[in-house]
Amino acid sequence: MIRHFLAFSLTLMLIVAVQAQTPTPRSDDETRSARIDEAARQAWVITDLVLENDIDPPARQEMLLHGLKVLLRQKKAKTPANLAKRVSTVTSAERFASVLAEVWPNEEDRQDAGSAEKTEHALFNGLLDWRTNEKDGIGYLSPQDVKRQEMIAGNRYVGTGIQIRKNDKEKLTQIVVPFPGGPARKAGARPGDLIVEVNGESMEGVPLPKVVERLQGEEGTKVSMTVRQPGESEKRLLEMVRSIIPFSSVQGYRRTGEESWSFRCDRRSAIGYLSIDEIKVNTLMDLRKVEPQVRAEGAKALVLDLRFTMGQDTGHAALVADAFLDDGVLFRVHDNHGRTKEYKADRDCLFRGMPIVVLVSEYTGSMGAVVAAALQDRGRAIVVGEMPKTEFIVTTLVHLPEDRGAVLLRTGRVERSEPAASTEQHRVAAAANHLWPDHRVAIDRKEAAAVQEWRQQQQSPEPKADAKPPADPQLAKGIDLLRQALTKDEKKDKQ
Repeated sequence: MIRHFLAFSLTLMLIVAVQAQTPTPRSDDETRSARIDEAARQAWVITDLVLENDIDPPARQEMLLHGLKVLLRQKKAKTPANLAKRVSTVTSAERFASVLAEVWPNEEDRQDAGSAEKTEHALFNGLLDWRTNEKDGIGYLSPQDVKRQEMIAGNRYVGTGIQIRKNDKEKLTQIVVPFPGGPARKAGARPGDLIVEVNGESMEGVPLPKVVERLQGEEGTKVSMTVRQPGESEKRLLEMVRSIIPFSSVQGYRRTGEESWSFRCDRRSAIGYLSIDEIKVNTLMDLRKVEPQVRAEGAKALVLDLRFTMGQDTGHAALVADAFLDDGVLFRVHDNHGRTKEYKADRDCLFRGMPIVVLVSEYTGSMGAVVAAALQDRGRAIVVGEMPKTEFIVTTLVHLPEDRGAVLLRTGRVERSEPAASTEQHRVAAAANHLWPDHRVAIDRKEAAAVQEWRQQQQSPEPKADAKPPADPQLAKGIDLLRQALTKDEKKDKQ
């Protein structure tokens, strides 16, 4: 009897224990409140990182106010007249949470505002919205974004190797470029292919980010795509294994095959052309690889196109500038702690003896501008184009605690070794930490878009053989200057 009673009591205790451990489902209000509290704490951590690391941080309250205003715009709501005054008294994450709760979208707002994750990302990016004139920018990256960023920076991006966009007419995702050497290209993907299915699941009407999620995966895992060309009914099944995508950061002027380029941009004279999409860890290696190919085509002068060049790492920029220079100081970097680091060129030099024109534009990122300035200051290249909007700013990816993402912050300034001062415009630009071209040549937005489209076409493994390059006044000016330089060299040789 006692044994039965003990067994019954033990069973009852276990049931009670299990019931006690089973969490009571949260109400919508409780879930919303918990989300707001967590977002407020995260926002506080982000502003801490800015205050600790940025070279010229604003007040914390200014950042918080920017974040709140972004959420209000997301809700399409007016900013309360007393909001700035209220935020000025916020001294803790808890007090910020109480203000944040008033602008956080409700379920009825969610239709326009999107998911809670999107709301958080909007808030976190809004905190960093006080400077919007920098091309490389500053912003918040989710843990997934950080992983992708680090893979790209290390040139170890794993995936299927395609660039995609939404085709609204077909309600399907479309492949813009299947990159040469990538899994999709090897499996038979073609430019313009519509992705009908991924692993047998229909992609019709599926938002672009969700399609990306389906395609992503670990290196060595399998994925299949069913595709068709627009206007055609025939479908093709493409089976592939996700792998590292061999991205090159340096391109020539016209693609001539899956892995080959023509580097001559002017058939009437011996002028080569290189463009850099992004300055990163493998850019120097890519330049070394293409130099003999450029010379083999008979090029005696070079156009280096940095008009759309991105990049964040100052060390990588120093390596690229060093590639074109023979000894001497490249630039100096002053960080937010008052320390200075000097970057110098070694004796190795690519494209030695070639006159060089560097093309820049308002779209040139800070590291592209730094490279152009180093070559300009040493008299190694003539800079043509428009003044980049970005300053000579060093940006660093600063990680949040507990792998909660990262923020891209301005952590240093670049000081030119010999600031250009040949004209008043050069002096003013150098004083403002900007780059002023030796020859200022404008390009309108339509022309710039056509140039970008041409470059994108040349990324494709199937570029149009009869495609004609667009009108490009900046490139035309660069070619003209190099022709003059080559003519002078020829006259010297004859003397």
